[in-house]
Amino acid sequence: MDEQQINILIQALQGTLIGSKVQEATQIINQYIVKQGFCVSMMMIANNSSLDIYVRQSAMTNLSQCIKQFWNPVDPQNSYMISQQDKGAIKGSILDALINVANEKAIVKIYETIIYDLIALEYPQNWQGLLETLSDRLVNSQNFNEIYACLIFVRQAYSVHQVFQGEERKLFNEIITKTYPGLVKVSSILANNYNENTAEMVRQVLKCYCNAIHFDIIPLLSDKDQISNWMCFVKIILDYNLPQELIQKTDNLQKIEELKKNVLWKNKKWCGKIVNRFIQKYCNPLNVSHINHQKHIPKLFLDNFSVSFLESLVSILFKNQTEFVSPQIIHFALKYVLYSIRYQKTYDVIAPHQEKLMFDICIPLCSHNQSDEELYRFNADEYLRKEDDYNTNTHQNKNCAVELIERICAQKDNNNKPYLFTFVNFASQCLDNNQDPRTQQTISIAQREGLLWIFGRLKDQIIKQKDLENLMEIVLSKYILPEFDSSSGLLRSRACWVFGRYNMIEYKNQENIKIAVQGICKCLQDKEMPVKIRAAIALESLVQLEQAQSFLKPHLENIFKIYIELMNESDSDGLVDALQGIVKGFQSELSPFAMGLVQHLCDSFQKYVMNNAKQQEEQGFVNQEEEDETSCQKAAVSCLDAITNILDSGLQTSVYSQMEEFLCDVIDFCLLDTNMRYTEEAIGILNLMVYNQQEISTKLWFYYPYLIYSILGTPPDFQQQITQFNGTNSQQQLLLALAPQGFLQGYMEHLMSPIKNFISKGKAQFFQMNDFCGNNFFQLVKTLIQQTLNTFDQQQNGELQPNYTDMAILSTLYIAIIENNPGTIDNYLPDILSYALRFSLQKDMDRNLRIVCIEIIALSMYFNPQFTFQYLQNQNVIEPLYNDWIALLPHFKHDYDKGRALLGLASVLKLEQNQIPQQMGQIMKLLVKEMVKLTGEILEARNRTDSDFESDSDFDDEDDDMNGNNIKISDQDATAFHKTLNKLQKYSQQMNGQQNGYNQNYNANNVDDDIDEDFSDDDYDLEETIGQNFRYDSPFDKECEILLFDQILQNLNNQNSQVSSYIISQLDQQEQAQLKKNIDQAKKEWEEGQQDQNL
Repeated sequence: MDEQQINILIQALQGTLIGSKVQEATQIINQYIVKQGFCVSMMMIANNSSLDIYVRQSAMTNLSQCIKQFWNPVDPQNSYMISQQDKGAIKGSILDALINVANEKAIVKIYETIIYDLIALEYPQNWQGLLETLSDRLVNSQNFNEIYACLIFVRQAYSVHQVFQGEERKLFNEIITKTYPGLVKVSSILANNYNENTAEMVRQVLKCYCNAIHFDIIPLLSDKDQISNWMCFVKIILDYNLPQELIQKTDNLQKIEELKKNVLWKNKKWCGKIVNRFIQKYCNPLNVSHINHQKHIPKLFLDNFSVSFLESLVSILFKNQTEFVSPQIIHFALKYVLYSIRYQKTYDVIAPHQEKLMFDICIPLCSHNQSDEELYRFNADEYLRKEDDYNTNTHQNKNCAVELIERICAQKDNNNKPYLFTFVNFASQCLDNNQDPRTQQTISIAQREGLLWIFGRLKDQIIKQKDLENLMEIVLSKYILPEFDSSSGLLRSRACWVFGRYNMIEYKNQENIKIAVQGICKCLQDKEMPVKIRAAIALESLVQLEQAQSFLKPHLENIFKIYIELMNESDSDGLVDALQGIVKGFQSELSPFAMGLVQHLCDSFQKYVMNNAKQQEEQGFVNQEEEDETSCQKAAVSCLDAITNILDSGLQTSVYSQMEEFLCDVIDFCLLDTNMRYTEEAIGILNLMVYNQQEISTKLWFYYPYLIYSILGTPPDFQQQITQFNGTNSQQQLLLALAPQGFLQGYMEHLMSPIKNFISKGKAQFFQMNDFCGNNFFQLVKTLIQQTLNTFDQQQNGELQPNYTDMAILSTLYIAIIENNPGTIDNYLPDILSYALRFSLQKDMDRNLRIVCIEIIALSMYFNPQFTFQYLQNQNVIEPLYNDWIALLPHFKHDYDKGRALLGLASVLKLEQNQIPQQMGQIMKLLVKEMVKLTGEILEARNRTDSDFESDSDFDDEDDDMNGNNIKISDQDATAFHKTLNKLQKYSQQMNGQQNGYNQNYNANNVDDDIDEDFSDDDYDLEETIGQNFRYDSPFDKECEILLFDQILQNLNNQNSQVSSYIISQLDQQEQAQLKKNIDQAKKEWEEGQQDQNL
């Protein structure tokens, strides 16, 4: 561009700074942005020191936007693209341009962003020789501005590529290798010339080294001498004495922010980050012992540098008592000390000073500070969110400090007693006398609150010490309950929180519970928002105490009203979670309040969803995949969970129908959410609405075909017909418009319960009903299963792993159809049995799928034995079926699985003698013995607790044991770990190589060899997969399969005593006695259950 055009651009840039001229100036810039030379002209303007700084910044901003938008446009055919000539000019001149403005921070900052984008867009394919040029100039230059500019380039190259993994990681390693000589040369110069003038260059060097070692250390950097040189460089910067004006103590928040941004403090932060990476990652043998060039690093660092850095960082922590120290370096200093406790070398240095670290460093950091106070008074939600965020990676030094206290309290003192007792003794004296016993100084409200916070955080350690746990009721009554009436809102809030933390305490003194109820209820109506919210959350812990419920019951209406008001004022997800807990605690008393609560929760849900969108916008989320869950989204989900708990509390049937209108609106909203954030909750609410009503309304029946189509997808002409479907409103038509995507396929396990409940409630009517397309309801189930079966076959015949889980889950629909419609579905049994036989007879098929199919056959036998046995005989499968059935019986996990198996096996006894297949006579003795065995297993399974199905993890993420004792990780441990990993990888490869096939020559004798192998892929719990919280009652839930079996035996005896005697004679005396005992036990438990139900 010529001089005249550049002057026009300068005037336009000046215009962007004047409100009345912004629009016109922007139009001019937009006209020039697509012209040759625009980018180079922007750089020239930015580097013109005679122009106003804001004009120059505006030029840089426009340059940055132009590069982002037009360097590689998304649609180059229909969009302007920067010419190759301009691209070459920019790449050829940008380094020198940066050198010219190296002392102007505002301009340099924007240059950094532009350089990052250019490297990401052009390197290495279109910018060859860049790194060689940079390294050469770093090695040979004596000009600090040139060195600084080159360092910025190198730093941005590291930033772009540091996250690369796999093959792409090689590029980053090449970048390090090419630029390393220059970094080494510069670092050696800067180490001897470190001051405020060179600090920015040092910052770039530290950032480069930090990026280089963050994920991995390449051989070049792992050399002993190289690590030693870098550690010496880091130590020099870390120990550098700062000028007085940077260390003067201040409480002024604005001044603190200014000091934190000073480059000398920032460099100490980067040093802290680097040494933390070494002691956290590279000193752990498990992380490096399998990498040859890194094996020596733990010993090298621990023996030569760990103690020296520990001394430096502890010194910084103690300086914080009398000087200003940047919170960022305090963060890394605390973490370094924390990690140092892991290793004997550094722990030996820490051990004599643990009390001083705890009392003089950590406890003061846990006190309520001025920044906390600002949030407490003006942003209660953010204050509480920050309080409840225990993540130590967010530079919350309170969390780092209390984590270090926790670790110290787990260590043993000279008397072999945990330091926990030392802290408790210290805290008790402070709280008793309101003064520090070590200094005799009065403790402030903030310090008192800090001690109570630490006390709450140490809960897990305290309750593991019996001596302390037994004193907890006294401790709470002495130090916590009185604070409910404190004149300080801060202490009232903290008292509520601590009380909630210790909700597991068993109270012997009823008066303490009464005081707690009164105190927390009083705090619910406090004038300060944090107090009210903390009280509302703490109240949930009281509900768990049976003694407290009698105090709270008369006030439930007012309590629910307060929660509703608080939820209108706050977006705290903890509030909604607490409301859920109260709902669970008072389920039997909910009916009078259910309607209003659910209505309000629906309104709150909509509010939280809207606020969630605002939070995402404020936090700059680009898309859902990049999004962290916001507090509003958590609160929205909690609202839906609370609704679910209320619906699951056994309300009167009429209440469900009254709530149908607004609950359907919420269900529809959730199902229309394209990000599918609330889909699972919506399905659960729909299921409970169907489950809890005797008759299903037309509005609810709509969801049955909708759910099916949302899995299946729909025909091509479906979209065009939607508006013509009979009985559908505009909202329902909108829902159907999403169905063709089959967007609920991933929720197969959650959809089974509502579909089963529709089947259960529909009964015989279900087979006559058609949907809005005219398709029969039962045929929809068959189509769904058939289409999934087709996909399954394609997967089996191809290279993909078949989805056994989906097939097993869908097959349970046939169980629901058979057990809810005995006698109605006889015409459909041939198709159902054919399907079940296909899988049950395949030796190498998924075990759970085979079991489900055997249960289908068992129920068919029970409800229609004559037809089923005749069908099986015609198919010539009776013998292989029973072989497989008996062999698989040990893998029927739950009482209802075993109950179906028992009824199926016993069904042969319902046949007339001439109807019994010949093959059955040969195995009758075995069958009868298995029936007796099953009666005992059913009783055992019914009394089994959930924990019997669970197993402890073989691996623990922690590096220390539960008592905080130091664990030395040996090279042998690391080697063993990696051997185990290799075995698992080999097993995975072996499993992927197996082929599935149909084998009719199946023998029950080799079932155990086939099924009981370790690491079996089909060893999962189908009930857990479907979801235990999704309500569905089988008709057999109202029966006892053992008593039904007894009835079969009695009927047989009444009809043919000779055959009955023969059957019993197949059992020895011990088995006969066991059968009688099991039947008697089943009768007793059944009668007791009926009595409990009546009560």
